Amino acid sequence: MKQKVKITTDILMILCLFILSGYQFFTQEVHEWLGMVMFILFIIHNVLNFHWYSKIIKGRYSIIRIIYLVINILVLISMLVQMYSGIVMSQYILTSLNIPGHISTVRKLHILGAYWGFILIGLHLGIHWNTLIKRIKIKKYLSINLSALSFILSMIIALYGIYAFLKRDFLTYLFLKSEFVFMNFSEFQLFFYIDYLAIISLCVFIAHYGTKILLNKRRQYNDKKSNSNNSV
Repeated sequence: MKQKVKITTDILMILCLFILSGYQFFTQEVHEWLGMVMFILFIIHNVLNFHWYSKIIKGRYSIIRIIYLVINILVLISMLVQMYSGIVMSQYILTSLNIPGHISTVRKLHILGAYWGFILIGLHLGIHWNTLIKRIKIKKYLSINLSALSFILSMIIALYGIYAFLKRDFLTYLFLKSEFVFMNFSEFQLFFYIDYLAIISLCVFIAHYGTKILLNKRRQYNDKKSNSNNSV
């Protein structure tokens, strides 16, 4: 039951993330309500995975574990930034809170939180990709041939993701070279979401296969060290 709740929560969070990214396709009020739903889902996600927090100070920290920790903390920070900036800029559902904030600074924070958050969530998905696949029980149905085909398809999508990343000016907003986000209100929604799906797939690809390479390197090092000790 808990696993089903986790899967449902994760899927709904990703769905909200994509809808929120397409701000130009929805009203401000819808954007605010979805932002609220996203934050509630984020809290549920953290409650369901609270055991991770309880283990932070336990055990030895390898490079992989440090990477996991840094990405998870940065995701948390980006979500808190979005929550604060979203409340300050709210025009509908949270106007009564009157939380202080300079609108120009808050707008910059919202841009940074949105774009870095999107990338970081993609990386977060990537480092936990094997766990997600196991949860939805896909991996056991994949043969070696299908796994190879899946890798090739993933690489093609990731390559398109690089193009979409540049096309959508992510670097401009990640490093706040502009205080305003250009939005094409007449754009066909499907094209927008294909690009964003490719960008998040690129992040998943980098994180998943990057950690896989690091884990293999560590395994080879441990095997070499073990063989060396046995030969002494």
